Formats: sequence, C-alpha cells, structure tokens
Amino acid sequence: MNVKNFVLSYYKNATSSMHVHKVRNSLEAQNPHTHDYFQIYFVTRGSVAHFTDNGSTVLLKGDMFIMPPKCMHYIDQSTNSEFFSFSFSPDSINRIYSENKLAVEFLSTLQNNGAPLNKVVLTQNEADFVENLLEQTLYEFEKKGLAYEEIMKCYLTVLLTVFARKHLEGAMPEIKISHHNREQIKYCIDYITKNYFEDFSLSEMAHHSALSKSVFCKAFKEQSGYTFNEFINRARINAVKNYIRKGYKISAVYGVCGYKDFSTFYRNFKKIVGVSPEEYKKQV
Repeated sequence: MNVKNFVLSYYKNATSSMHVHKVRNSLEAQNPHTHDYFQIYFVTRGSVAHFTDNGSTVLLKGDMFIMPPKCMHYIDQSTNSEFFSFSFSPDSINRIYSENKLAVEFLSTLQNNGAPLNKVVLTQNEADFVENLLEQTLYEFEKKGLAYEEIMKCYLTVLLTVFARKHLEGAMPEIKISHHNREQIKYCIDYITKNYFEDFSLSEMAHHSALSKSVFCKAFKEQSGYTFNEFINRARINAVKNYIRKGYKISAVYGVCGYKDFSTFYRNFKKIVGVSPEEYKKQV
C-alpha cells in the first residue's frame, strides 16, 4: 500500500514549526497517510470520521482530536463539514516542556502511545472558547504581524492545556441517553461506529433514543451530516476498506461488516468510494 508521508513544509505558507487553516474538503487526507508533525482537529460543522489501525472515531461539532506524528490514518468528511487544522512540529513545543507540567504529561502519553487518544467532547462554553482561540490563531497566522509566531505558541499552549486537562480528568465517560437531543444522537453515532456490523433499524434506534422517527432523522442529519442509512453504509464500507488494505479477500469480509448480500454491498461500495471493490483492491 502506498502511504504518503506529509511534512510541514507541504503547506506553502507554513512557518518553520506551525500551520493553521480551516478545512472544508481535504481530498488528500481521505487517503491513508502519515505526517512528521502533531495535528489538532476541531470540528465546527458537520462530522469528520478518523480511521487508524487502532480503530475509528467520529468527531462532531465542538469535538477535539489530536493526531501524533508517524501515525497512519485517513479521514472521511460529511457534506459541508468544516474543521480547524492546527499543525505543529515536535520542536515547537520545547518551551511547553519547561513551563507546563500538565501538557508535558499529556504529550508524553500521546507520543509513547504512538496512536491518537480518545477524542475530547467539550461543553458548549469550552467549545466556544476553543473556537474563538483558533480564530485568533488563524488571524495571527494570516496577518503575520510582529511576534506572531510567539503569540501562536502561546495559543497552542492554551489549547494543549485544555486538551490535557479534559483527558487527564477522565472527561470521556460513556455518553448516556438523556432528554437532550445532542447527547442522544452522539450516543447513537458512537454506537454505530463501534458496532457497524450489527443489523440496525431506524425505528429501533429512534425508540431507544426516546425520540420520534422524524425528530431523530432530522437531528441525526444535522449532527452527522448524513442520513441514518448513509452513515451506517459509510461506516461499513470504511470497515471493508480497512480489511482490503490488510489483504483480506473481498468475499470474506463484506458479510462480517454487516452486509447480508453481495449486490447491496457492491452497489454501496461503488457509490461511496467511486470505484468497485476489485478496482479499489488493485489501487491499494
């Protein structure tokens, strides 16, 4: 498999150690790749699914995620999604190591783990704060005024501290169903992502969420960027793609990924990926 490795200088306007931008459609990131820098993701609209050898996670609006260097991954974005990408080299955090013990512990865990940690689900106030902070970081980066890199490093320190505090506080308990639509839909999305191979029913999922089908469908589309069936099919097809990249036969994996017949699987694979399963296998 051809896995591309990106370096920070790939971004033409990057500084020697940092780059920040808003992403609406990243075609290259949808293919397996690695990079030699850390990358913070913060979703402002729609959903962004991340896939690594260790599993997958779906980020919705207000969620944060950090990808360590040398970790193979790829993403899948919903229609009209948007997220902040803040990339920074390991060398740029030398000052943080000397001044911020909390961030040190977090970054050490991240690097030693060699894979991304759980996403961080922020409260509304926290999400507003982080989004404003990233907007200011983007402003400094694009304006490139006096001492802008130092200001960006200060913002980066704050971002990492927020991330570290949420992680070290154990801020990722299992999301339980409540009367709040956002939490209910988050629970469903996380459940489908982890259990894509099960036989899902829209009526059953809406019933377990204590929502009517119409309210459930509308809320699900608003938060994930996909209809209920579209999301399930994308989760299953991405699982099949992972198996194919690992060398498994197509005929051996479509069933364990939730499809009962080959024709339905084949039709969905070609619709979502753009090529047939056989053509995809040749590519990878």
